[in-house]
Amino acid sequence: MAAAAIKRGIPTAVRFFGEAAARDLNREPGRPDLLIGNNVLAHVPDLNDFIAGMKVLLKPTGVITMEFPHLVQLMQQNQFDTIYHEHFSYFTLFVVEQAFARHGLTLFDVEELATHGGSLRIYARHAEYGALPVAARVAELRDRELALGFGTLETYTAFQQRVHETKRKLLQFLLDAKRAGKRIVGYGAPGK
Repeated sequence: MAAAAIKRGIPTAVRFFGEAAARDLNREPGRPDLLIGNNVLAHVPDLNDFIAGMKVLLKPTGVITMEFPHLVQLMQQNQFDTIYHEHFSYFTLFVVEQAFARHGLTLFDVEELATHGGSLRIYARHAEYGALPVAARVAELRDRELALGFGTLETYTAFQQRVHETKRKLLQFLLDAKRAGKRIVGYGAPGK
């Protein structure tokens, strides 16, 4: 994709994004009004550096929008099959809100989406830019996550136990089918 953009004369930087990259990009004329990242956060190895980079690069009146799988949906629906090795993290709104706030960014809106079994799209701005008020649904979703226990270790431990129990049941089913002389056929197809 970068090669195609470069071939068309579109200024393109091919490197990992973070605070240093943002500072380099700010040496060029013009800062972005909008930063978009769909299904990027889970792939970021250094979340703090990535968010710091967005803070540095974004115009003072700009907006960030990010979409990512919602950990609440993944865990409540036992969607552990959507956990991939290339993903470093899975997020709740509560965690993303804290991470952005640590870097002077405020989440001012959130949408719950059906994408990938349940995703969130967040909207963020510089904390010091108050022209975009925080929508009530930010606090509503955060409060719902916390009421469901996503601020406690026990919730994650219970999920781990459910995953192990699902594995045991599947294994027992396969062993019983084999002992009964049934044919077992496997087919893999990602749900995304």
